[in-house]
Amino acid sequence: MYKEKRIVSWPLMHSYDAQPTCTWGLCTLFYAPYIHEDDVIEEVDNHRPVLLQLDNGGSVVDKQKSYDDHSVVIVGYVGNSHTIDYVVIHDGWDMYEHYLAWGNWGSDTYLVKITPKQG
Repeated sequence: MYKEKRIVSWPLMHSYDAQPTCTWGLCTLFYAPYIHEDDVIEEVDNHRPVLLQLDNGGSVVDKQKSYDDHSVVIVGYVGNSHTIDYVVIHDGWDMYEHYLAWGNWGSDTYLVKITPKQG
């Protein structure tokens, strides 16, 4: 008997919502800037990591390799309550935090907010 294998994360599927801030390049057509610092600051200050879907992502301070089209998780920022100089990220390639300069990515980059479901 053949049994289909698949990976399911029940807590994520049933307890959280994923809310992309932009998709399919709509950020570049309708919004400027396409990623708002306020969104990142609000989420991180409320202890909610944010998924950053990079398009043509640059390199971080401590690595020469660029991220190109890779997803990373923003877990912090360097700046103040209005301006971000660097986002603190986890890239999934190691267990360290890395610093990516704000805006060091292409125009089709967007955020995905992961928030607890209401009700």
